[in-house]
Amino acid sequence: MKKLFLSILTIFVISMAGYAQSEILLDEPFSKSLGSFTLDEQKYPNCSYSSMWYVDVNYGYAKVTANKGGQSLGASDCKLISPVLNTEGYMQIVLRFDHTTYAGNSTSDVNYCLVKVSKDGKNWTKLTLPTWPTKRWGFVTCELDLTTYASSTMQFMFEYISTSNYAGTWEVKNVVVEALASPENYCPYEELEGLTSN
Repeated sequence: MKKLFLSILTIFVISMAGYAQSEILLDEPFSKSLGSFTLDEQKYPNCSYSSMWYVDVNYGYAKVTANKGGQSLGASDCKLISPVLNTEGYMQIVLRFDHTTYAGNSTSDVNYCLVKVSKDGKNWTKLTLPTWPTKRWGFVTCELDLTTYASSTMQFMFEYISTSNYAGTWEVKNVVVEALASPENYCPYEELEGLTSN
């Protein structure tokens, strides 16, 4: 019986050696608060609104707008910045989130609702969002591969921009960063905890 167990154990370990384990580095639904995200918001002269990024607890999403009654209340640059993520030792990093806009199409908001990523928290790269809502307030899931931007650490941000002539409304929720550990950094023996030969 012991030999049989050891044989099965050996096969299991060999088969698991090339397995890459998935880990959640960040999970923020924005249902109750902004969590570990921080704000960096600037209102330009003549901007008269005060509701920057905030959480609508009745509906469970982070929201930002400088629009009132169909009119812009002024120019602003409102950044919602993720915590620093430790990305060392991962072979793939994926950011997923649900988002929607008042306009419900990419032509209006693609230049005003931005996602950026940084390795050092100083230099930011604008990403192209592959998925935009096709109807007003219709949430869609957006998925971005951040692997090429990873180093030892990483941050990303949701940046909302309004002008004196244009101010959209953006809602974001269910933000998840999932990472795939490279095989050399994954220990299959951790999966064997609790196993016995009995």
